[in-house]
Amino acid sequence: MRHDHRRADTRPLTTRAPRTRLFALARRTLRHVRHVLPSACALCGAAMRGGRLCPGCRHDALGLGSRRHAATLRCPWCAARLAAGAQGCADCLLRVPAFDHAIVAADYAPPLDVLIRQAKQGYRPGVLLALGELLADAVSRHASGLPAGTVLVPIPGAQARLNTRGFNPAREIARVLGDCLDLPVAPTLLRLRQDDGLAQRLLSRAERLSRGRDRFVVDAALHGQAMALVDDVMTTGSTLDAAASALRAAGADPVIALAVARTPAPRARRLHDALSFIIRPCDTRQPTG
Repeated sequence: MRHDHRRADTRPLTTRAPRTRLFALARRTLRHVRHVLPSACALCGAAMRGGRLCPGCRHDALGLGSRRHAATLRCPWCAARLAAGAQGCADCLLRVPAFDHAIVAADYAPPLDVLIRQAKQGYRPGVLLALGELLADAVSRHASGLPAGTVLVPIPGAQARLNTRGFNPAREIARVLGDCLDLPVAPTLLRLRQDDGLAQRLLSRAERLSRGRDRFVVDAALHGQAMALVDDVMTTGSTLDAAASALRAAGADPVIALAVARTPAPRARRLHDALSFIIRPCDTRQPTG
């Protein structure tokens, strides 16, 4: 059961996408050139190419081979890790999100969490590139993936945070994702209806969920356009749910949620906190970009 659609503005959707074959060719050429340029791993500084993480750091960031990776089953709606045999998480079984499904690269756990904090604390192109490529790889491997012609929509940041950082991490990750998957990006399509200046990371789970689905607005008619929301971290899913509601109100269908990392459930968070003291190799690594 989907939510009622409100009447949307009739202005056409505009995206940052190739408008000519020549421009599309130039984008692909630049992307291929970037992939062979010398770079350093964003976590350990090892010599790499194209801004990629080295195999060891990529293995660690995705949790491959660890106990937390052993439970690969995720909720089909919000991508939360599930116990064997579960059909969905309790939250989504009680209240299905406005987006159709979610795709994440890995859990928000060491050392991926360190990489994401680096991306938030200052503009580091190498780190943002690594995060975008991890997400692109997750989308490519996902059973459902993205429909052809999907438009990527980054979650807008609060103005106070933009003033402090000077950039929006979700927007930069969406740009990398668009380059990797050859998909258009609509960086200004979604906007906050009212910017209350509250940082999501400072709010409790109950406070996040109580903020409501009416926080975003879309000033365009989407008429069945496939859309994918892009964010760095998915915690409760409330922000992506509210943004998906706004896209659906404008006529978008389907709407998919994408995030680099998924915050584990509260019990799993205690394990994350313990791991933060145990797994500290990246604390001494020098980021690039």
